[in-house]
Amino acid sequence: GLEGFYEKLPESKNYENFPLFRKHPSFRADYVLNLYLGINGNWRISLGLSTTYAKSSPKGLQTPEFSKAWKVWITGWNWKTSDNFTIVPTNPVYPLSYTVTYDGQDQLIRNKLEGLLGKYTKQYFKYDNVPVYKKEGNEMNIFRVSKGNW
Repeated sequence: GLEGFYEKLPESKNYENFPLFRKHPSFRADYVLNLYLGINGNWRISLGLSTTYAKSSPKGLQTPEFSKAWKVWITGWNWKTSDNFTIVPTNPVYPLSYTVTYDGQDQLIRNKLEGLLGKYTKQYFKYDNVPVYKKEGNEMNIFRVSKGNW
């Protein structure tokens, strides 16, 4: 079946510059299920990179857990939409960077945030097992404290 744990493969195995996840364990060498973002914009669970058994809806989502409805292949060209089929990350996936911006008109807020705005890049060390992000150009950091607040 499609259910189970899908492990992220190394970047060298990416599909079209997006992560490729492989179901583990794979009980047969000729039956490898992959989760990936297909070239048409759907997240897919496929045998290898060909026969698709499930695909996300809508298209163009950055990660598969944002899909609210999945289409499951039944037979032939018949797809059935299911709101009960979900994909959730086992562990949080942290991006390489965050950009902090403020688009509002309130000058008091803008002045207060001035030193905080900009790009924060993921560091190679963690605080409480969660990545720390450092602002380029100064010593500002984004990190999660023990109660879950960033």
